[in-house]
Amino acid sequence: AYANETLNVYHRHIRPGNTAACPCCGERRFLSAIGAVAHLESGNCSNCRGQEKAQRQILNVVSQHKQTQKFLRPMLTDGYGNAYGDSNPYQCTSCDRTFAKLSSLMAHRQDRHGQVLRALAF
Repeated sequence: AYANETLNVYHRHIRPGNTAACPCCGERRFLSAIGAVAHLESGNCSNCRGQEKAQRQILNVVSQHKQTQKFLRPMLTDGYGNAYGDSNPYQCTSCDRTFAKLSSLMAHRQDRHGQVLRALAF
């Protein structure tokens, strides 16, 4: 189910002629930042192999930027803005629903609330 979630998000946001680029490998084949994040989370990025490694990297990026820290569940950050483990570290600021993957949160915010997360440079 966990892998299917990423795959579904990934396929919804990748089509020919896309312009969003992966921040790690630079591939510019994604319809949106959601697709680029899902690509990273899948563990198939040529510069960040492995799901666990990629998800940890994304979590650290989110935790280090003030604009995106608000999407981390409060109990998951220490006093210095560093994130640490949980199965659903991301939380929607509009409805408090939690997510295991940043791409799922991004898709939820876009689909349910009409809000696009632009704080990350994807």
